[in-house]
Amino acid sequence: MLNDFFKDSAKVIESLTEFEQLCGVIAERIETVHARGNSILVAGNGGSCSDSFHFAGELSCTYDKATRKAYRAICLQANQAAVTAWSNDFDFISFYERQIQAIGRQGDLLVLFSTSGGCLKKNRSLNLISAAKKAKELGIEVVSFVGKDGGELAKISDTVLHVKNSSTAMVQQAHITLAHAICELLEN
Repeated sequence: MLNDFFKDSAKVIESLTEFEQLCGVIAERIETVHARGNSILVAGNGGSCSDSFHFAGELSCTYDKATRKAYRAICLQANQAAVTAWSNDFDFISFYERQIQAIGRQGDLLVLFSTSGGCLKKNRSLNLISAAKKAKELGIEVVSFVGKDGGELAKISDTVLHVKNSSTAMVQQAHITLAHAICELLEN
């Protein structure tokens, strides 16, 4: 059983070569945002929340080389007091949108991680869809890491890394590999 899992995982990772050019484009955008003094805002839900923390940590601290510059990367879900206050008093769907209003500035870059890409009919990742729409209103470019059928985020984002796989686990493995690929480009 695990043998098949490992083989499937390897196939998904090998398929990511199709994103080489797009990873380069995203790395260039991160450099441009940094050069302007703007921020990279990052968010996700569940396992994708963890991926967003991971990516922001790689950007703001270091991926491999301690000598490279630090990028201003902010996880929108990092302030637990804000998460619980807004979600308790209002709702979680509008939480990321509220954080975009509070922290986001024109010229920033919003990076979203979502295995489903969000679905209005199934009420999936509505908070990320809402954040993407608010970001675009404010002149913030949106990059989305999505899986499965791409969902709403694939339609409304400026740049999309769409891993076309129906397995949440495979999509998440691919997303973190793509995030690391972008870090490779930023450091080399």
